[in-house]
Amino acid sequence: MNIIQRMILAMGTVFLMGTATTANAIPFDITSVSFTPGSGYGIDANEKFGTLLDVRFATNNTFTPQSFDLNSVGQFLTFNFGTVNFQEPNSHSGITANEIDNLGVMASFTFTNPLGITENIFATGTAVTGAVSDAFVDYTLTWNPITVAFGSGGLFEIALNNLSFSNMGSQIQTATITLKSLPTTGAAVPEPDAFALFGIGLLGFMLSRRKLAKK
Repeated sequence: MNIIQRMILAMGTVFLMGTATTANAIPFDITSVSFTPGSGYGIDANEKFGTLLDVRFATNNTFTPQSFDLNSVGQFLTFNFGTVNFQEPNSHSGITANEIDNLGVMASFTFTNPLGITENIFATGTAVTGAVSDAFVDYTLTWNPITVAFGSGGLFEIALNNLSFSNMGSQIQTATITLKSLPTTGAAVPEPDAFALFGIGLLGFMLSRRKLAKK
């Protein structure tokens, strides 16, 4: 390989390095989140004849707007989404048969990047009848992850951690965004530094050719 071929290869490598980061960095911006509990949740006025399960959902004291980049397939970010507070009292036999239905929950994410959308993810809530003061599991929340498409071939996953309660208490609900596939459409826009490096290399290549022509 002569000197001219080596210079062309080096310039191409520098140019690709300058564009790679910009091409792969996928910006994510999440401005707000929310819980929407099913109709089976609430505080009964008379616990003896209760029909509602006392589980309380909140996001305002836990979630902060998220802005981050994911650069490669498999990279992820986990953040606090909210809190789930299981407060069903142990009085009148704890959880009754009337309190175990309509316990689904929806979690919503408002994105401004990489798409301007609101995405919803759903969970199944399961309550077990009987006392809540024993060591057995009383209530579980099981989330179903979803995959969101963006661009041409781009995919990311939204997942929330499953929760399990034995007796009363509060737990942090977290969310994880994972990049599953990079979009393939659209040419990468090189950064200004990449253009400058490419220009320097091209100038050197032209000067070398002039020197060789004079020999």
